[in-house]
Amino acid sequence: MNIPLSLKIERSLHLDEGLLMTLQVYYDIELEKKKEAQSYHPDLSIYRKILFWDTDFDKLDWNTNKRYIINRILEMKKKYLKQFVSMVKTQSCRCWT
Repeated sequence: MNIPLSLKIERSLHLDEGLLMTLQVYYDIELEKKKEAQSYHPDLSIYRKILFWDTDFDKLDWNTNKRYIINRILEMKKKYLKQFVSMVKTQSCRCWT
């Protein structure tokens, strides 16, 4: 929206001068915040692609799929932690016999 159009609309609707341009600025700020948020994403290349075997790894979008990605990574970590603990328990039992 440009300033002359804003002033014309505000006068015809009996609004305070500058109201529409102020709203436009707030809208533009929110758009910029969304763009900044979309540009942030963690480096997923440190994880194996096989972890996301049921999806196209290259098409994973952090902003839309962040819950899915986090849950999948945590599931993997939990699985490996259980395997490690059982291995340690098994080895510690062998040491005592």
